[in-house]
Amino acid sequence: MGRCLRAFKGKSCRMCGLSLPAFLLAALAATAARGEARDKAEMLAPFRAGGNDALHNLIAIPGMESAVTQKKGTVRVDVGTEINANSFDEISGLSGFNEDSTTFETRARLLWAPLNYLDLSGEMSATSYSGDVGAIFENQQAFGRVEGDLELSDPVLSARFQFWGGRREVTGLALRSGAKFVLGDESDLHSSGAVDYFVSLLGSLDLDWGVWHLNINYTFVGEEDLFLPPVDANLENPVSLGISYMFEVIENRLAAGGQLFAYPNAFRNLPGSLEGLDGPPISLLAGLRWFPRERFAFELAVGPGLSKDASDVSVFINLIYQR
Repeated sequence: MGRCLRAFKGKSCRMCGLSLPAFLLAALAATAARGEARDKAEMLAPFRAGGNDALHNLIAIPGMESAVTQKKGTVRVDVGTEINANSFDEISGLSGFNEDSTTFETRARLLWAPLNYLDLSGEMSATSYSGDVGAIFENQQAFGRVEGDLELSDPVLSARFQFWGGRREVTGLALRSGAKFVLGDESDLHSSGAVDYFVSLLGSLDLDWGVWHLNINYTFVGEEDLFLPPVDANLENPVSLGISYMFEVIENRLAAGGQLFAYPNAFRNLPGSLEGLDGPPISLLAGLRWFPRERFAFELAVGPGLSKDASDVSVFINLIYQR
């Protein structure tokens, strides 16, 4: 290393013949050579993004996952943030809904695989709002005061069981189930005040030119304590659907892809007949996954909302450590 110090002075090193640009490229190449995903399944999994607006992160709508479980003994830690920015305003008679805010949801997730075809995970999150969220249904205020400070939200526990695997490494079918428990404050939109349950069917198809993923989830929304009395409102159980395509840009080091996520709006049958809450929030994400080291990965995905009641833009950032 010391013999290449001449390269930093804009000269070629007599020992190795490297100029400064060549020296830097060689250093980057050496770093990249050490960065490599351990298997194709972790390289080409979908991004774990889910609910795509300020209200749906109150409900247990699970993020996308591969149908291929982790290998026995794997421990994985994810720390990330999902940002949803939205500007939505609708008035109909004595009812109205206004959302001009950016929601920051920071999550930490721990996964452990006790068996080859079973992994368990727990997730904690905290949310903050920048802006305003408010609703009036039939001339009655629906929500309490929205707190902008970062506060704990509801934790989620889940299990994923792969019951079939194809000949290819990232082909399989799995079942997933989980529950969201009450911890956050429902009076300021950091919780729905209810225990939610969800079940999922996950499918992954490994082809020569990439991997397709399909997630179908059903969420049982609990008896929420989200609305102020005397508003008589209940949320509907949503079925959520996610489709993802991932492919390798640099083998075992850099992957790219996109995913489409949609579900019938859980707020669709609230009083007031607000059309903007009737349609399904549909969002699109496109991004990259990079392995700078074997055990570390960095993910970044960005995308627009494709329907009126989805976020205008979503950003997903995540760091992964796995052993």
